[in-house]
Amino acid sequence: MPFDSALDPTSEYTSLGFALLTQLLVRPLMSYRHVEGPAGADVVPDLAAAMPEVSDDGTTYSFRIRDGVRFGPPLDRPVTSADVAFAFERAADPEIGSPYRFYFTSAIEGMQAVSDGDASSITGIETPDAETIVFHLTQPTGDFLDRLTLPATAPIPREIAGCFDRSRGYGPNLVATGPFTIEGSDDLDPTSCDSLTPAPGFDPSKHLSLVRNPDYDPATDDPGIRDPGFDRYRFSIEEDPTKTLTRLEKGRVDLSTGDVGIDTLRRYVSDPKLRKRLHVEQDDRLWYLAMNL
Repeated sequence: MPFDSALDPTSEYTSLGFALLTQLLVRPLMSYRHVEGPAGADVVPDLAAAMPEVSDDGTTYSFRIRDGVRFGPPLDRPVTSADVAFAFERAADPEIGSPYRFYFTSAIEGMQAVSDGDASSITGIETPDAETIVFHLTQPTGDFLDRLTLPATAPIPREIAGCFDRSRGYGPNLVATGPFTIEGSDDLDPTSCDSLTPAPGFDPSKHLSLVRNPDYDPATDDPGIRDPGFDRYRFSIEEDPTKTLTRLEKGRVDLSTGDVGIDTLRRYVSDPKLRKRLHVEQDDRLWYLAMNL
């Protein structure tokens, strides 16, 4: 399976899910530009209107939300600072068990208490008005802006996501802020938790269909961060990657992503016609570092 939490941004922790969320579906406060080299690691505003105001001691970050960013169907309403704060509340919720929470429980005041079940709200997050969110950190955290690029930090509407726990994931009912939305989202009924049904464009075991978000305004975005490119995306989800490769070689699909066996890789490398179709993605990634102390 390509997803481990059906594209619920609070819990989805696969690289493919991360990319689909942050590039097509949701907008965190911060992001990165799509350029090669060191400049591609520079953190830039996304949902945030500008770089934050940071206190002299490095423990308070104040952001303004960008004007004109809206939730797509079925809500069709402006994004507020409260929606960003709820994303952190949901990530801290012990019943959700978000894999992202360890990035923030030791960094944001009061988030550990919520994660431990000892508090119901995060004391280190303030929303003085609908456009402002302030984070109070336990200590200076040099990579805090990088952590704010994670999909779990993107705004989440309480009135819909609050209906779902980890067992009944929010992903199939995800309300987009990015350029795309799940097909069929505009037909969902958000009047109550009982009225919500999964968008027909997404079956986590079979397919994902994304269409343009009618509430997305390109003027609020930076093409250096995300370029929508197409009008729709259709992903087929296969347990067996060899089936997708067969369809790719017959021209029935445009792209196959994921791990392949050594025999398949050897065939693509040795065949000039197939070699030009092979793209090996280079990652700067550290899975773990073992230290004998």
